[in-house]
Amino acid sequence: KLSGNATIGDGVDMEFHFNNNQKKGSLNNLKLYHYGSSWDPQMGGTEAQGGKSGSGNNARKFTFTGYKGSFSPFALGDDLQPLPVNLLVFDREVLDNLNRHVKLFWKTSSEQNNHYFQLEWSTDVVHWQVINKQLGQVNSNHVHAYDFVHLNAAPLNYYRLKQVDLDGTITYSSIIPVVFSAIQNMPYSVLYPNPSTSFFNLKLEGISNAFVSVYDLHGNLISEKNVQSESTWDRLSPGTYILKIQMGAKVEIKKMIVL
Repeated sequence: KLSGNATIGDGVDMEFHFNNNQKKGSLNNLKLYHYGSSWDPQMGGTEAQGGKSGSGNNARKFTFTGYKGSFSPFALGDDLQPLPVNLLVFDREVLDNLNRHVKLFWKTSSEQNNHYFQLEWSTDVVHWQVINKQLGQVNSNHVHAYDFVHLNAAPLNYYRLKQVDLDGTITYSSIIPVVFSAIQNMPYSVLYPNPSTSFFNLKLEGISNAFVSVYDLHGNLISEKNVQSESTWDRLSPGTYILKIQMGAKVEIKKMIVL
């Protein structure tokens, strides 16, 4: 949440909402960090109970008043604990649709105690296979780019990045799907409204039934059920979800967003 102007007057007031379980390690003295050419702490800011990311004692918010500066990446951290790997981007590029060659690439703006990255691939978001491993920079405050080309991928693919610290701590990225045109162009369903603040309807078109699985971006199965003609999902927490709609040998992938 932002309010104000970063270049004139009293600056911008910012609020960051999160859950206690989203903290990495024991962060007792949160500060706002801004990334220019390195991570620079900003003086001020307060952490308090409450916020929009959870309920009860789990919901937290950090407020910073009067920020004046540019809007490159921000992070919350502790002076006593260095910021972990900051992943600027993790994305894909289809190089050859016919032979199903896809390039995966990621970029970091800083790395602290980073041992290595492991690129994992799946065709069902359940079983994962390591297809590439690259050493990290250990400690760095500079931008570093990584990439890997996956040759002869499947018609339907999922990729995630596993980052491992020197002490063995593991962090996973969000999952990115890659669907080649042979599957991607099959309009067998309509998802609406999308984005939504409360519920989603899925309506099948041209088919009478399908098996639908809903995953979050970390690959966790949220729900699965058989759908006949139409179905509704509600009570989903804010976030982005992947729907896998299976109709015999046919598969359709959709993304839905809960605000």
